[in-house]
Amino acid sequence: MELTKELYEAIVTIIEDKVKDIKVTREEFDSLKSVVGELVVAQRKTEERLSELAEAQRKTEERLNILTDRVDKLAEAQRKTELNLNALITKVGDIEDRLSGLSHTVGYHLENSAYVSLPKLLKKDGYEVEGDLIRKYFYIEGEEYQVNIYGWAKKNGEKVLIIGEAKVRPSRKEIKRFLKISDKLKKYHNNPETLLLFVAHDFNPKIEEFLKENNIKYFWSYEFEQIRFPF
Repeated sequence: MELTKELYEAIVTIIEDKVKDIKVTREEFDSLKSVVGELVVAQRKTEERLSELAEAQRKTEERLNILTDRVDKLAEAQRKTELNLNALITKVGDIEDRLSGLSHTVGYHLENSAYVSLPKLLKKDGYEVEGDLIRKYFYIEGEEYQVNIYGWAKKNGEKVLIIGEAKVRPSRKEIKRFLKISDKLKKYHNNPETLLLFVAHDFNPKIEEFLKENNIKYFWSYEFEQIRFPF
């Protein structure tokens, strides 16, 4: 076949078109290859991050386990502390009960000594006690009041109400409370002539002054006839 000019141009055109197709395909391949490469790199980085995350998770779990163990130990220590504290509270309560009982015992013996000795001591000051001095309870306006030392005496022919308190070592607060009760008892007995008195094992000098300021006569236990204590 004769290669004419027209045939040659047609062949060249066909070849150029094929080359163009091949070029486009190559560009697309190269682009795809680049994308795949980027995906591979991204996948690798993702895997690296997942490994880092897994390691961080493992460390977090280890720390959480350690913290849980410490919390459990702390809870156990707290439980033991509460048990020990409750036992201590019980012991303190027992000690307080014993001390309270001892205080009451000392107080009652002080009162008993006062009942025996006060009539003789008061007689020196002109008070003639009538009957016995006693511990007495009163109910005034629905309230209960206790008087450690209660009785009557005569002085210069006039009847005198005796109201007294026995304390191991009286405080200002106790004296003020005693004065309030005494006022109620005086009104209860239609305000007779009244002798207020305190007996104690010990009087602080300031307490002595406070008693004098409030016209309260006071006696030391060493002034009483001795009654043996059971301890």
